[in-house]
Amino acid sequence: MRTRTVILGGPLLVALYAGIMVVSLGWLEPQAAVPGLTRTEIAQGLDHFGSDLTALTWSLVVLGLVGVGLSAVASTVGRRARLQLSTIATLHLGLLVLGAPVSFFAAFPLGMDMADAFGVSGGLRTPWYMVLLWASGISLLSLLALLFSTIRTGQPITPSQESGAERRAATIHHH
Repeated sequence: MRTRTVILGGPLLVALYAGIMVVSLGWLEPQAAVPGLTRTEIAQGLDHFGSDLTALTWSLVVLGLVGVGLSAVASTVGRRARLQLSTIATLHLGLLVLGAPVSFFAAFPLGMDMADAFGVSGGLRTPWYMVLLWASGISLLSLLALLFSTIRTGQPITPSQESGAERRAATIHHH
């Protein structure tokens, strides 16, 4: 059960994070900045200032897909290489931690363009960005706990992917 949780759960959490990032920064934030306008009107207003809302939104999608792809690679390669689950979990948590600076730098150009085009503050208005920051913060704390546990005990907090029979055979072989 733990193996499946780490192998599948990591990419699913990264995909959820990426989805929230794309929807909140690419759709909800522009609407919240100028609530009386449609997305088409916002795109036209940005276009007059030389900014492309569709391109900015697609850049968020690409960044999200890169994160999901890296997470899937971590799971696939980690499982095939029979890495410790803690190592695979560390990679997934690291991607979630990196989501905060990635989403900040991805949101910055759109916020500045919205401010220039519509005379509004370039800040974020919806609570969803805080959800991303909290997720990254909790991931950082989890990552640190996992690393400190491994350092303190010399053993990772999660078992390897060896079957029970393989572990027993290794234990018998050492005696």
